[in-house]
Amino acid sequence: MLLVDERAAAAHLGVSVAFLRADRCRGHVGGRTPGPPWYRVGRAVRYDIADLEHWLATRRVDRAGSAAK
Repeated sequence: MLLVDERAAAAHLGVSVAFLRADRCRGHVGGRTPGPPWYRVGRAVRYDIADLEHWLATRRVDRAGSAAK
């Protein structure tokens, strides 16, 4: 398991740190895209690289426009 901070996670995913923070605060509500799973280590927030890769893979869209399952 390789844990990274929110800045590295955001850079890896190509999203903003604000997106990750909003997801953690708001949770998974409405039709919004849920963020990746995360860990609380003391006061620090960390993301597992494997979880980030899985999160990206589940958002893949093929040429026909349907989401990958």
